[in-house]
Amino acid sequence: MEQNEQLIEITETLQKTIRVYAATPEDAMSRVREAYDNGGIVLGADDFVGVTFGQTFDEQDRAAPPKRRDRGDR
Repeated sequence: MEQNEQLIEITETLQKTIRVYAATPEDAMSRVREAYDNGGIVLGADDFVGVTFGQTFDEQDRAAPPKRRDRGDR
């Protein structure tokens, strides 16, 4: 069988729960996001919760499904 180049994507998921006191959930989210963006919150190996493997496609391949966005994406 002929061997062709295959692209396999590995996605690791890190997760951490931050306790924050704020007037509203929106304010809490804003404070945590700002701390994360400024490097005050860093996730590491201890925050690992899972890994997925999947086939990915070359940008030229029009049959490629759209990339999945995570709930934390802006």
